[in-house]
Amino acid sequence: MICWMSGRARIGMDTLAAVLNSMGVAVVISDRKRQLRFMNRMTQQLTGWTLQETAGKNLSDVLPLKHDETRGVIEHTVADVSTLSDTTVSFDDHTLLRPKEGAEIPIEGCDSPIRADGGGTQGVVTVFRNATRCKRARVDRDALLEEFLGCLAKAKPFSGTLPICAWCNKIQDDRGRWYAVEEYIPEHNEAQLATG
Repeated sequence: MICWMSGRARIGMDTLAAVLNSMGVAVVISDRKRQLRFMNRMTQQLTGWTLQETAGKNLSDVLPLKHDETRGVIEHTVADVSTLSDTTVSFDDHTLLRPKEGAEIPIEGCDSPIRADGGGTQGVVTVFRNATRCKRARVDRDALLEEFLGCLAKAKPFSGTLPICAWCNKIQDDRGRWYAVEEYIPEHNEAQLATG
């Protein structure tokens, strides 16, 4: 439902709640004192809290955050919203959410100020998503990269020119000795020769 007031379209609270509940990300709205005023269905799924249970609770109580390496508590942007600047503050990629019950969940997201028409800060909207798959993909990527760099360190690359006899197809080493290709390559490199 859209209401027309003062020449501007304003979306009714029911419509806004329906829109936020249909989003695939978690959305939390807190007031100037960081007390929760709204959380969508995705937030309820990720945290294990219901909207009724969180009425009047502080954001840090419902969305406790930890650093995944240091295990230290991560505070939400600021305790006093009135000092929050116009900028959005993102959670780093080491942020874990501790739900009401169950295992910690890696999340990605941000806190953004909610500005009133007059420019004052009314509260904060926190938007985040479950980053378990992204985190797992990063771990897998890092493992592959480490494996690749390990293989690269073991590789014995050829450099310079390999003198090969055009008549007998033997390779001459830097001491002047001649070797068959199938003998020289495996001895000086980890490459395997195959005929085809």
